[in-house]
Amino acid sequence: MAARTPGTVIGRAGGSVAGVTQFGQAGKVGAVGEARTGRILDQFAARGGGPSVIHDVRIPIPGFTANIDHVVVSGREITLIDSKVWRSGFYWTLGGTTRRGMELAPHCDKKTLPTGVNGIGRMLRNMGVTARFRRSVLVVWPGKDGISPNLMLYRPQSTVAIVAGNEQQTLRRIARLTGSRPADPQVVSALSRILYV
Repeated sequence: MAARTPGTVIGRAGGSVAGVTQFGQAGKVGAVGEARTGRILDQFAARGGGPSVIHDVRIPIPGFTANIDHVVVSGREITLIDSKVWRSGFYWTLGGTTRRGMELAPHCDKKTLPTGVNGIGRMLRNMGVTARFRRSVLVVWPGKDGISPNLMLYRPQSTVAIVAGNEQQTLRRIARLTGSRPADPQVVSALSRILYV
C-alpha cells in the first residue's frame, strides 16, 4: 500500500498583519491567534491524504482591504477560516447585533467571511473553476486572561464559531467542519492567486 501524500501548505499565517503597524496592539494580538490556528491547520495538512491549507488571502473585491486568515481545500470544497482573540465574557446575538454582556460588540458582527465567500466564489466562477463552499468557521482563542469566551448564544452570519483551546480538540473540530480529503489542484492553484505576498 502506497503512502498517502500530505496536503500542501501555502503562505504564512498572520503574514499580512505581522509587520503592519496600523493595526497596533489589536493587530499583534490578532496575529497571535492567526499563528495558533495556522499551526493547527499546518498539522492537519501534514497528515497523509490531508487537505491543503492556504494562509492569508485577499478578498478579490476592488477596494476591499480585509483578508481571510486561512482557507482549507478538501477535494473541491472550500472552507474559509478567520481567527480571533477575544476577552472572556458572555457573547450573545439578537436581531443581528452582538453584545459582550450588556456592552455592544460591533467587532463580532463584521461580515468578512460572507463577503469572502461571495468575492472568492465570483472569482472562481469567472475562472471556470468548479468548487463548493462549506460553512465558514470562526476560531476564537481566549484573551490574555486565559479564560475562554462563552459563545453559546453568539450567532455570526453564515458562520460557525468555535472556542479554541486544546490544540488536538480544536484540530478535530476543524477537521469535522472542513473535510479532510486531498485538495483538488485546480482549486488550490486558483486560490493561490489571491495570496497576500
